[in-house]
Amino acid sequence: MKYQGSLRSLSLHPKCPVRAKGTSWFGGLAASGGFTMVEIVVSIVVLSVASVALAGALSTGYLGYRVLEKDMTALNLATAQMEYTKGPDTDYKVSGCYDTITPPEGYGITACVEYVDGRPVDQLQRIVVKVTRNDVEVRTLEDYKANR
Repeated sequence: MKYQGSLRSLSLHPKCPVRAKGTSWFGGLAASGGFTMVEIVVSIVVLSVASVALAGALSTGYLGYRVLEKDMTALNLATAQMEYTKGPDTDYKVSGCYDTITPPEGYGITACVEYVDGRPVDQLQRIVVKVTRNDVEVRTLEDYKANR
């Protein structure tokens, strides 16, 4: 294709003025279609940083899951103990602690009576259930029980 009145021709596919054939973007010589050492090292560094970030995120997620699992176990134990204590098969105690369900290994449960101010002890009491894990208190649950 030629301009009118000009001897110059236009090509529909001009050569790239920035990167000549057989050279890399960084100016070094490379095999046709290959990568230079600098390009490979940069890509390895980028992949390494991404891998370390992913490993950190997975580790943090796993630790959060373990804490949540222990907390949910303690909550379920406290709820089960409270339902057992308030159930019709459990006698009303004026003082002391109630019998407890059998907890899993490492956990402990206590369910004790506390007095409610201004109420007769033989009518209404506060039940406090405490769940411990490795002798550290994890969860406390309070509710009331009426003598019926």
